[in-house]
Amino acid sequence: MDETQRYTIFSCDGGGFRGYLTSLILDQIEQELNAKLPTDSASSQPNRPLGDSFDLFADTSTGSLIAGGLAFGLSAAEIKALYINNGAQLFPPLNLGQEIWQRLAQVMSALIPRPIAQTGPDDRFPFSSPLFDGTALKKVLESVFGDAVLKDIQTKSKRLIVTAYDCIHSVPVIFDSENNERI
Repeated sequence: MDETQRYTIFSCDGGGFRGYLTSLILDQIEQELNAKLPTDSASSQPNRPLGDSFDLFADTSTGSLIAGGLAFGLSAAEIKALYINNGAQLFPPLNLGQEIWQRLAQVMSALIPRPIAQTGPDDRFPFSSPLFDGTALKKVLESVFGDAVLKDIQTKSKRLIVTAYDCIHSVPVIFDSENNERI
């Protein structure tokens, strides 16, 4: 690659609903970049999604939601709207009392002796099970991305890499748009 070719990478971190703050910043950046673009006679305001400025997106947690949206062609404003319209469902407030009770029930359940044939992956690590079951996230992702799969991002000449952690099996997981995994 010579000096005139650039390969740009977008990355942001997780943090639950704090992704809303990231979406606010990205929306402002997108607006400022679009304001600097020359306008043609057909449209008074160019609307170039921020994701067009990057070749690779690599993120984790809520950052993956942002990166996936940008790589898929959503504008930063659309991603911000996703947090505004769905934030309460995706990231419900943590009820500390309920959380302690749930964890205590998991620990007590793990202490009850059972035949090995009756145990499953959920029994292995009772302290590290997810706080949320992902049902709301799946519903929101399906409403935004439909039947799209990670591989569909390649048709946009983009690449998305998502890092995650399987807390049940205690292993890192990497999703890459070169594979046919669901967004």
